[in-house]
Amino acid sequence: MFNRVLVPLDGTEVSEGIIPFVRWLASGMKMGVVLARAVDIHHTRDESFDSALGRILSKLGDGGTKFPFDSTADFEPWELELVARIERELKAPLDSIANKLSQAGISTETIAAYGSASETIIRVAQETGCNLIAMSTRGRSVLTSGLLGSVTYRVIHESPIPILSITPERARLHAEDNVDISNLVVPLDGSEFGETVLSHAATLARQMSLRVSLLRVTQEQSALFDDNNIALDEILSGVEPKTTKKVHDYMEGVAARLRNSGIEVNEVLLGGKVSTEIVNYAQGLEHSMIALATHGRSGVSRLLLGSIAEAVIRESGCPVLVIRPAPLAQEQVTYPQPAT
Repeated sequence: MFNRVLVPLDGTEVSEGIIPFVRWLASGMKMGVVLARAVDIHHTRDESFDSALGRILSKLGDGGTKFPFDSTADFEPWELELVARIERELKAPLDSIANKLSQAGISTETIAAYGSASETIIRVAQETGCNLIAMSTRGRSVLTSGLLGSVTYRVIHESPIPILSITPERARLHAEDNVDISNLVVPLDGSEFGETVLSHAATLARQMSLRVSLLRVTQEQSALFDDNNIALDEILSGVEPKTTKKVHDYMEGVAARLRNSGIEVNEVLLGGKVSTEIVNYAQGLEHSMIALATHGRSGVSRLLLGSIAEAVIRESGCPVLVIRPAPLAQEQVTYPQPAT
């Protein structure tokens, strides 16, 4: 399922915090690694005090260009030399990391590209045949301490390619050779959309020898009513046993499919706020990571609906694999009622 991973880096230790997990995953799954440096052309050009460099950056246009250039017709020889120097400087930190990964037997290459950071990350991943993007949640662009890094946020919500993300705080706990993940938590909501994560989770579990915990969180009925709605609450309480059985049967069915493929699985049913229960359960397991599907909505709809994936990444501290299904799948999805 995963055979090539793109790792965006910006030259900071924070962005490089994902590297131990990339090394662990690439070694276990025999994946190739692409280390990428994305340079925002407008930001760089505006801050350039070198008019010659500014003119060269202007020739590069609005992004979409990566090194080495496909065409050099618009560049003078001295400009090409300057561009080559820029490339070497951009890729030098990447080359150092690439050498260490290569010494561990991991096929690694480096790329520098111009363009808007989030758009360039997604484009380069697609152009290089990567089917996974791995990145830390905060780099140089930070909104506030309570939010995800802006670039990572945009990639998570826009990329059709799965994202593996981790908070810097968790990343710093791991030395390069000390990543030990043994549990994979997979939240489900009973929908086909939510199940799009299962094929990825099954591949990870088999190839990395992980135990899988299928997690279903149902909103507690009492949270939906106040004290004046006792009669209605009592009526619903009579339906709850039937609903619980449906949830249990559903989880058993999913677990059976995974067990038939040789994966160790257990099912967990919890009640409460979805993101909080996912985080609490994952934190209660040692050496865990989380894999879940997200609708990837942004803007007003995200603010209204909230983002479980964002909350889980921010609050759990675990490495989180986020799967955003294709747009067609998202258009067809219907939101299931809690505990159905």
